[in-house]
Amino acid sequence: MENRDYLTGLDWMVHAMRHATLKKTGAGNASQLILELDRSVDEAALRAALAEFARCFPPLCGGVARAKNREPYWEIPPNCTPQIRFEISPVSPENLPSVLEKNINAPFLNDRENVAFSLLNLPDGTARLVMKFDHRLFDARGADFFLLLFSRFVSGEVSAQNIREQLAESARRVPPNWKERLICGKHMSCVFRRNVVGAKMVRMPAARKNEKRPGRFFLYELDAEQSKAYIDCAYRDAGYLMFMPYALATACSIYSAVCKTDRHDGSFVVPSTMDMRGPEVDVRNMFFNYCSMFFFKITQAEEKNRADLLATVKQQFFTQTKELFPQHVESFMAVMRFLPIQLFSTIINSNHASFSFGSVGCSLLSGKQLFGAEIKNLTHMPLIPPNVSTGFFVNQFCERINIGVSFREGVLNEADRAAAAEVIKAYCK
Repeated sequence: MENRDYLTGLDWMVHAMRHATLKKTGAGNASQLILELDRSVDEAALRAALAEFARCFPPLCGGVARAKNREPYWEIPPNCTPQIRFEISPVSPENLPSVLEKNINAPFLNDRENVAFSLLNLPDGTARLVMKFDHRLFDARGADFFLLLFSRFVSGEVSAQNIREQLAESARRVPPNWKERLICGKHMSCVFRRNVVGAKMVRMPAARKNEKRPGRFFLYELDAEQSKAYIDCAYRDAGYLMFMPYALATACSIYSAVCKTDRHDGSFVVPSTMDMRGPEVDVRNMFFNYCSMFFFKITQAEEKNRADLLATVKQQFFTQTKELFPQHVESFMAVMRFLPIQLFSTIINSNHASFSFGSVGCSLLSGKQLFGAEIKNLTHMPLIPPNVSTGFFVNQFCERINIGVSFREGVLNEADRAAAAEVIKAYCK
């Protein structure tokens, strides 16, 4: 039992997404964080530090298994020596986007590899440090903290002994009380039926035929001036601390523009994740998944007017928060952990979304350095599940806003990239 962390309902949902994605594309439910460094770093020192750092974390070489009572848990092989694969390569500015896409679409070497790093050196002396990870082990904020902890380890703020002691003190995740979860899970159906079941859904015609294609990305990195304008508009139009509804409204408007919704009937059905934790992430809750899930249904008429769109998003957000919908989703998924993964992945990956949305919040790495190099920005590149085909992800780094669009090849094109940029520009006014 000492090597077992039992999976929550949310963990099991992520595992099911990985199973379906592997089956269709060969790449799992992976993501990567890209650190923009103002200079390259000592490659030998980085490789040695990563190797020593990895040895502090036995969960890195774990995988999903089932106990005798069918409870899924994260199994860590006895006496394992965690390792992190690390690759170095030069890259030109022109090829950087395609190199990053190739990296995220490449499968991990085996089922027990959950993290890999790459250092991409550019001709101007800057670099990109890329952390690719399996979402079974980290959510976006957990991976962000893993990098923060690595920067502290490199600088000497924390030692390997400190990390091992904190891990030893952390409580193991115990199996959920499935009977209580079954009762609580019933409450989820009210919001789910209201926002999803029976809704005529707008979906891109190209989505279904491109499910087996590799993932592609548009990344929009707003500069300091644009980011300030965007946040000022969010507070003006949506209200103080209402960044997430404003970002979701932006995603809806982008989707409307690239999907050309005037040609389609129906509403936007949007499963959304939001990390509602504060800055208190630490070693004890770094691994596995903690995001809160919401479902939004937005009519095309509401999307055409920014005030109506924001009012709808905020109302549904407040209602679902009050009704404890994220907790009910977790409860429902906890019961589903007893289903065979093949069956559950089929259920969870049915056609239930126009697009997906994720809000990560502000990076914990803002203002930090790594081996003396200043971290200028951090962006996210998550693979979108094939059945969804398009996803939007927003994060903040220092005073900058990053908006990412993840999609399957063939769903969007260069004209759509330009259209999305125009929508973002409009939301800065």
